[in-house]
Parts: sequence; C-alpha cells; structure tokens
Amino acid sequence: MKNILLFLISALFILGCAGKKKPLYKNPKAPVEERVEDLLSRMTLEEKVSQLFALRMHDTLAWDEEGNFTGKEDTSRLYRGIGSFWSRVLSDMTTEKRTRCINGIQRYLIENSRLGIPAFVFAEGLHGYMSPEATSFPQAIALGCTWDTALIEQIYTIAALEASLTGVTQFLSPVLDVARDPRWGRTEECFGEDPYHVSRMGLAAVYGFQGRSKTIDSAHAAVTLKHFAGHGQPEGGRNIAPVNFSERYFRETHLYPFEVAVKKGHAQSIMASYNEWDGVPNHINHKLLTEILRNEWGFKGFVMSDGGGLDVTWRNHLAAIDSAEAGILAILAGVDYDLGSSGCFNALHQHVLDSLVPVQVLDNAVRNILRVKFVSGLFEHPYADAGRIGKILNCKNHRELALKAAHEAAVLLKNENNILPFDTNTIRTL
Repeated sequence: MKNILLFLISALFILGCAGKKKPLYKNPKAPVEERVEDLLSRMTLEEKVSQLFALRMHDTLAWDEEGNFTGKEDTSRLYRGIGSFWSRVLSDMTTEKRTRCINGIQRYLIENSRLGIPAFVFAEGLHGYMSPEATSFPQAIALGCTWDTALIEQIYTIAALEASLTGVTQFLSPVLDVARDPRWGRTEECFGEDPYHVSRMGLAAVYGFQGRSKTIDSAHAAVTLKHFAGHGQPEGGRNIAPVNFSERYFRETHLYPFEVAVKKGHAQSIMASYNEWDGVPNHINHKLLTEILRNEWGFKGFVMSDGGGLDVTWRNHLAAIDSAEAGILAILAGVDYDLGSSGCFNALHQHVLDSLVPVQVLDNAVRNILRVKFVSGLFEHPYADAGRIGKILNCKNHRELALKAAHEAAVLLKNENNILPFDTNTIRTL
C-alpha cells in the first residue's frame, strides 16, 4: 500500500512538472520558425489582429511615478497583446522616466497578457536616435556627403546603442529614397541622388542599426527601410504624387538600394511609400510588395504602412471606397502592419469571418511580425537598462564622433571658369 502511495505521489509530481513546462515559443534555443509556428498556433483571431497595429496611448494608458503601468480603459485590449507602441508619445518625460514607463508596459504585456508577447517600441533615427538627451549627428544628406561607409556604420551603431538603452527596439530609418527632385520637401532625409551611392550608405546604416549578424542583440535594433519606393522623384515634387517610370528605370534607380539592404543587410522591416507606381498605389501594390520584395528578393521581415498611408490610398488615390476596403486591399497586397491610419485594419477580424480576407493571409502577416520579434530577441531581453543612460547617451566619445562627421560632411565648391555668377569684389562671406 505504501509503495502504491509513493508511486501515485511521484506520478502526480511528474505530471505537475510536465504541466509547468514552458511552451516552445519561449525556448530561446529553438529555431525561430518553430517558435513562430508554435506561438501562432496558440493565438486567437483577436490576438492575431492585435499584432498588426499599435495601441493609441495618448489618452488611454497611464503609469505611476515609478514607471509601473497602471492602466485605464484599454487594459482589456492589452490582454490580447499589441504589435507596438511609439516612444514619442512619452516625449514630455525625461529619457530615464520614459525608459521606466517603456519597461512598465513591456512588463505588463509579458506578465498580464494571455501569451506574454512583448511589443515593438519605435523611434526615429535619421541623424542619430531622436531623443532630446541623445547624440545628434549631421542630417542624412550631409552624412551622404562624407562618402565614408565605415563612419556611417559607426554613427548608426551609436544611435542603436543609445536607443536600445531606453527601450527602443525598432527604428523608422534609414531612408533609402534616391533624391532626384530638389522640389521634394524631404530631400534632407536622403543620402543622395545616385542609386549606387545610396545603396552603400544605406547598407552601412543597416549594419550600424542591426549589427552584421542575422539576429539582433540587445545593443542594436531592427531597421525600417523607407520609403518603398520611388518616393524621391514624385511628379511636381509633391510628397504623395505618382511616379511614372518604366520598370527597368524603376528597378535600376529606385529599387536598387532597397534590394541591397534586403539581400546583404537582412533588413527586418520596410515601409511602403505614399506614392503610386505604374498607376497602382504602393500600399496596395501586390507586384511591388509581394512579387518583387518577397518572391524575388526573399524578404522575411514585415511591411508596414507609412503614417496615414492606408488613408492616402482611399482619400487621395481614390483606389478604395473607404478605410475598411483600403485595409483589405493592403493586407492582400502585402502590408503586414498599419503604422497609423483611421482604423483601416480595425475591421480585419470581421473581414476574416466574412471571408473577405483569407485566414492564411492574416496568418502570414502575423508570422512576419512575430518572426522579427524573435529575431530581435524581444522575448529574451524585453527590458531596457535605464541605469546606463546617463553614462552613454551623448557622452564625450559620441559627441566627438558627431563633430568628426560634421567636418567630413563639409563640401567645398570650386567656381571653375566662373560658372557661378559671383562677384568677388562685393562678396564678403559665403
């Protein structure tokens, strides 16, 4: 009888231990694709859709003085998880407090959502990490003038380090648009006008942001290549105007820098541009986002919309009747994530139930986002090290590199054969 009792106790103990075994997706040693499929198989339809956009945090979320997330009316939504949030919504805080708040919401998601999926934290990084206390380098157009890929990689390595210390896991940079129209108001975001030159500057930036490994460590962050594609040569220089180029010119000029960053740099994210190519808005362009980007180039990351880009599809390009149809067309074309619109992806749950969006299409979008979260190590190191911020951000060595970049970016012009109409007798300074 005693032996039987001991056997039953041992069996219950073994079963209890087995019941507490971590799911495969939480095993850092498991292959990424296996972790993705395991997690996806556990997700409800609502949880899948929640990964495809960010929670608007301006009015709905709250933290205490220590940075612990206290929640408000949207905590029920957070139980399903979120794709991301943007650190800029906390811009009125000091960097250290903002970092504590970012850690707070990550902790809440990991400990209180059903599956414990951490969120991306986005930031801008055109000329360094965009934060008041971070190192500011020369703007991208000036960095392009250095022609120094080693320097570019150094600069964006520093940007990634400073940002990662504050909880940022993904940059909305670099810009790989080839600037071919000076009337366009975003020329300063670009490295230059030559596709080969832009491709090499862009690749160096990707190496700096993400590192050179196929996985991303805690001192780096995933990139978002912008803006895919043709954004730098719009008709009339207007920001959302179409581009009408032959496919050969489009590929050789405007797609080439992106192709290099995807194939050589293993860029993890890419942002569709506001314009249209060959009469099709890029946010719903299946040929561009799926046939070329994924099928030809082998892109494994996720495609996001530009801010309000899905709205532009129906309000400006008139390619859809409303935001709901724009969302359907976008996800069918290859957009995985809505950075910010009037809710074009909000109805995806119902669209799947109504068979307007196949569940396989939704699953592929979620796969692409989860894959980058695993590659970025979010499940292994979701929290930032706020204690190092004061020692690293805008430190002496970083400021010295910013000064060196400014010196190398300076461009001197020679007025050979007096091609410029300058009168040296009247000009005192130039």
